[in-house]
Amino acid sequence: MAYLYAVADAAPKRIATPAQLVALGEAMRVRRTCPVCGRDVGYCLPRRWGTCLDCHDTPSWRSAA
Repeated sequence: MAYLYAVADAAPKRIATPAQLVALGEAMRVRRTCPVCGRDVGYCLPRRWGTCLDCHDTPSWRSAA
């Protein structure tokens, strides 16, 4: 089943406030920062490992956990 709506009757998309954008940027920075090496690796860390791929591939890190 598909519900079809008139585009003219649709409400405009809400715009995030500057404070919300700052909070979102900080949350994403935390998700990209490896707790072992402290680098912002540029991608969200895998939840399964909790570290960046470089730290996960390091044998000393796996044996210490």
